[in-house]
Amino acid sequence: MRVHRDAALCRDKRREAVERAARASLQAGAPISRLSSVLGKDSHESTFRFAYTFCVADWPAAPGPARYNGAMATFGMMVAALVTTAIGRPDDAARVGFIWHFPFVDVGTNLIGVSGGTSHIARVPWVAVQPEPDRWDFSALDRQIAEAEKGGFGIVLLLECNPFCAPAWLKKQVRDAGESVRDPAGSVGDIPSTTSRVFERAQRRFIERTLAEVRRRDTLRCITHYQVGVEWWFPFEWRHAPADIARFRAWLRRKYGAMDRLNRAWGADYGSFSSVEPPKLHVSGRLWERGRDGLIPVEAMPGAPHSQAAAYDWMTFWHETAPTYIDRLAAIARRIDPSRPTMSFLTFSFAQGAEWDYVDWSAIRLDEVCARAKSIADNGMQLPAARGDPFRIAVGLDMARKYGKPMSVLDLLDFTDGVRAGRAVHERATHTAIQHGASALYYCCWNGAKDFNFHPDWPMEDIRGMLTGARQTLETVRRLPVVADGAIILPIMPGTPGTAEQRGRAAASFMGWYRLLRAMQRSVDVITFREIERGLNLRKYRWIVLPACELAPRSAAEVLSRLPRSVRLIMAGSGPSFDERGEPIRWTAPQAVGVRDMGSACAGPMVRDAAAGDTPPLVMWRRPEHEATLAEARQTLEALLPRADVGVDIPGAGPEVAATVRRSADRLAVHLVNDGDGNAASVTVAWPVAYGAAMRLYCDGQALNPETERSGPTLRVTLPAFRTYCLLVGSRMP
Repeated sequence: MRVHRDAALCRDKRREAVERAARASLQAGAPISRLSSVLGKDSHESTFRFAYTFCVADWPAAPGPARYNGAMATFGMMVAALVTTAIGRPDDAARVGFIWHFPFVDVGTNLIGVSGGTSHIARVPWVAVQPEPDRWDFSALDRQIAEAEKGGFGIVLLLECNPFCAPAWLKKQVRDAGESVRDPAGSVGDIPSTTSRVFERAQRRFIERTLAEVRRRDTLRCITHYQVGVEWWFPFEWRHAPADIARFRAWLRRKYGAMDRLNRAWGADYGSFSSVEPPKLHVSGRLWERGRDGLIPVEAMPGAPHSQAAAYDWMTFWHETAPTYIDRLAAIARRIDPSRPTMSFLTFSFAQGAEWDYVDWSAIRLDEVCARAKSIADNGMQLPAARGDPFRIAVGLDMARKYGKPMSVLDLLDFTDGVRAGRAVHERATHTAIQHGASALYYCCWNGAKDFNFHPDWPMEDIRGMLTGARQTLETVRRLPVVADGAIILPIMPGTPGTAEQRGRAAASFMGWYRLLRAMQRSVDVITFREIERGLNLRKYRWIVLPACELAPRSAAEVLSRLPRSVRLIMAGSGPSFDERGEPIRWTAPQAVGVRDMGSACAGPMVRDAAAGDTPPLVMWRRPEHEATLAEARQTLEALLPRADVGVDIPGAGPEVAATVRRSADRLAVHLVNDGDGNAASVTVAWPVAYGAAMRLYCDGQALNPETERSGPTLRVTLPAFRTYCLLVGSRMP
């Protein structure tokens, strides 16, 4: 008890000191908006009490109504300042909310403040802000800030300044300067190239003017983050501007150094780097077609020379160019206003696990962006569910988590069925995102997108219940990092002509293996060949699963063949047969354990489908009858994998429950999500006694006392039946 009294005394003394500093600051004439920097991370209760004391008890003497009115007006301003800045600080309040199209779509605006959301993404379209070269209109920004001040929520400001977002007058200027995009055939498009100097100057000016307006207008700091650029894609038909080709030639010079090395790799006979022509690649118009299966192949235009090595280099160049471009814009924002962190808006993040042809088309790869976009403070990723399947959400977060940055999930809903998929599906997606390490959640959307309007399509009770539960869970697991039990290799490689079938088999194997590990309650880091080539530390993993794949970069295969014996490599099939140039690989991995490709057996039929909105069709798989495969995987892998520190036993239920362990120096948590349609029952958790202090259990939003039974160094915790999630948290014994 003495310890608790001492801690309380310290807190009281600290609070008194902080309040004295805040009072002195205000009496010295500091603006109310500066209060948050003085009061820091004090609780809402203490900041509210301070505001009331200062305005009522300490207000200078004045006659009757004048004293009261002045005190109350200042009190209201102080509370607004304190609350909005507290909401806006990502360390203080969990960020959950919507993509909010106000004032362009003014539906339910008066309700968004009571939706349960603490932060919303607000758009700043270039075409509306700068409709003419010398005319600026920030009235929409003013109204957005005013609504945030009134509603008491934070704003992530989305600056729509991508090349395709350029106003019509700027697109004409760029085209007149000969700096628009070109397709593989040389036809000029209407979009500014990423290398356009005319566009770059105008883009920088737009960012500078917008951020200057934010700093002038947002005195209460409702705006907490900048997203510099909306959904990103760099399609095949935009890649052949002359300046882009010149940049590719410089990239080749850095990679190969000498022409003879490039000619040998490409099977070519170029005389100089300045004469090298990139391969003319494209994908067919069936890319967005519903009802198809497999991957749309990357093809060379008829009659255009190419080799697999040349195609690989060209695709890799664009996979590196895209994050470099995104990072440049974020760096501009950080230089202008370093007080607000930057967040990315990475479209097609959902495609990393299965829809590799979308990755090829967009040139957005999470492993490249996370590694190269150094000026992005928060990795914001478009990660939806698909017909209730949380696979894409989990894979995307498991890929980005290892980079140690906050991760915001964008467009968190069911892409294929929209909001009509219902609350259970969306709560499952919500808790899958939190389970795999998401730090903020943004649902698409409040109102303004067909099939995706949470308001008014959902009752406010459901909206508020889902967001409140998400916020509470995020706050409970804050500063508890996810612990990966092992790793699985995502064998994605840039598409090149003639490799679609091989890549499709690898995608199916990966999807199946990932699902098997999830069904076995094993949490993983998702790693890629590119990360292995860059020197990712593989020694930190006790085991790594390599799904069946016929293609691998030669250098990555060599690293895997030299893994230390402390890392168990579980290899489906016989391993890669060809490298990035299409040349044979002689695979030797003496420490690898070969197993049957149960991933492909588990994957089942895969067809592209979608029924809502204008989103691209995603791979759907009818849940296959794979109990026998799962039983085989359990028997095989449990004999090969080291035992997890925290075990989950499900004697009476199927494989629908996924579990992730989170741990800090003094706290432990296990987060379980039920992917099934019914309640999960008969679930027990083997919990270390060392973390048995102050145990708390949350199931489907209810706080419960856990039922425990000790057996040696382990507590067996019996969980109640739950529909969506259970979260068990405990502290280390003193």
